[in-house]
Amino acid sequence: MLDTGAGIEDVEAEYLKMLRADLGYRYAGFSPIHNPDKEQIHFNLAFATNHPMGMETMRTAEFRSLSDYDRARFSKKKPPQDDLFVSIGEHFDVRGPYLRTRENHLVCAGDVILRLLSESPEGVKFDRLSALIQQDLYLRRTELKDTLVELTSRGKVSADWKVGRKQEPSNSYLIRRTQ
Repeated sequence: MLDTGAGIEDVEAEYLKMLRADLGYRYAGFSPIHNPDKEQIHFNLAFATNHPMGMETMRTAEFRSLSDYDRARFSKKKPPQDDLFVSIGEHFDVRGPYLRTRENHLVCAGDVILRLLSESPEGVKFDRLSALIQQDLYLRRTELKDTLVELTSRGKVSADWKVGRKQEPSNSYLIRRTQ
């Protein structure tokens, strides 16, 4: 594919399709591994699974390690505290490329959920819905649950899980778009 002039994003997308279609995995995604000295991705770590909780396991491990990695990069870049003039006017952001990407993914999570639910009018069980989203977004299930609760409060998603004290969906709950 690279010989045809396809970009790396196209090659990566094709690789994920191959993992799903040719090798039979239900879910496949990437975790970005950033260059420690630059604001760029060094390579992507691919993972695939047949169980929806496999996606959660990978995203949780990714969050723990890459969040720490972003903070370590911040410590490495930060000037010495005693050099007042070096730090004037400089802004050091603890959020590295991974944490910034996560923030962007969190902003678009509601739209992604609504799009996937539009493609399945009969609804999707929460465990499958979250795994489908986690293939592309670097989010954990707790964040997806929060997004679903917010979409429910806006009347965009059915709230079948709001029974008794239960205020968020669990694996077996069928999630439907209401509009």
